[in-house]
Amino acid sequence: MVAGDVVNGFGAISSSLTLQPAAGVELMITHVNTGGTGAWVNLTNATVGTSGYMWNTASVTQIGYGSRFQGTKLFINNTNYLLANAPPVGEYASYTGIQIK
Repeated sequence: MVAGDVVNGFGAISSSLTLQPAAGVELMITHVNTGGTGAWVNLTNATVGTSGYMWNTASVTQIGYGSRFQGTKLFINNTNYLLANAPPVGEYASYTGIQIK
């Protein structure tokens, strides 16, 4: 893949999603869906765990169905990457964005 390519994908059903690009690759994520209530999205670096949520449906009022962390520009790389916890049974976590480096 090269800069400008679309990146998107799904985690396994009812499983957390970790999106960690290869070394030297940078992505701009524009939408993350964690599929339901009680879900969260954050940045991690394997040292900083699951604190400091950017989006946590347990503490916000939702509009519509599912946890949709959207309308954002979340820049990730091999060091600081995306982590979304497991969605409810039968749901998938997903993301979309573009490669910028």
